[in-house]
Amino acid sequence: MAQFNLSTVCLLLVLAVSLFTLQAESACCTKYSRVELPKNLIKGLSIQTIGGVCNINAVVLHTLGGRKVCVDPAKPWVMDMIQELRSTVQKMSSPNSQTQGQ
Repeated sequence: MAQFNLSTVCLLLVLAVSLFTLQAESACCTKYSRVELPKNLIKGLSIQTIGGVCNINAVVLHTLGGRKVCVDPAKPWVMDMIQELRSTVQKMSSPNSQTQGQ
């Protein structure tokens, strides 16, 4: 049976923790983009709250090009974007919009 010395085990443990940390950080916003994105490039959004490894609240804008952009939820233009997307969804799900397509 193969035996590992203590330094090998410690090295493997450090590598495993490092890889896990890199993966966890890539899933979280760690800073905000300073760029105000045009509304026509946004196809959706998700919300990140503080907890676990995520240390900031953020709105993650999903672009038509497949990018995810982290923005500050306290910025007025972000609040406007959320309201506009909500309004669009409400219009799409209203009973009038369903009968107009038929």
